[in-house]
Amino acid sequence: GKTEIFRAMEHHLLRTTKSNIGIIHLEEDNGTTLRSLAGYELGVNAVVPNATVSESDILSAIDKLGGNSGRISIHSSFDIEDENAIIDNVRFLVSAAGCDFIFLDHISWLATGQDDEDERKKLDRISQRLKLLAKELRFWLGEISHVNDAGKTRGSRNITKVANTVIHRVS
Repeated sequence: GKTEIFRAMEHHLLRTTKSNIGIIHLEEDNGTTLRSLAGYELGVNAVVPNATVSESDILSAIDKLGGNSGRISIHSSFDIEDENAIIDNVRFLVSAAGCDFIFLDHISWLATGQDDEDERKKLDRISQRLKLLAKELRFWLGEISHVNDAGKTRGSRNITKVANTVIHRVS
């Protein structure tokens, strides 16, 4: 799925660059995020319950990817209803943690629980604010957005309008 594409990109950046990365995966806990990244490094699925990977293997793989040197920063808050907190966390990941790349999976969660009109307005505003922040602080921001049955970005078409690059998954 889309998250696995992000995970492959995160792993690739950690293996081939010295850049710090910020990870905001709103649909999963930090343990799943770390186990999945370690799984890429180890070449196994480390998330399934019957995984044949020890905790020390997981920790070693994360350390090898730069986890203990501060190269991996994971957003660990569940304040997804507070757009200012998300923007502030992205700013922190870039300014304080030195992240050159931020992975946001997925932006649609930031407007969960809203009616259609409010969801669109909120996602329009958030996507615009994130775009301006990326320009201001000069970092790469990747976002996953779900699509509706018509194949259009769900919630707000502004997300794709302000993006520099859009990749659509074809079913």
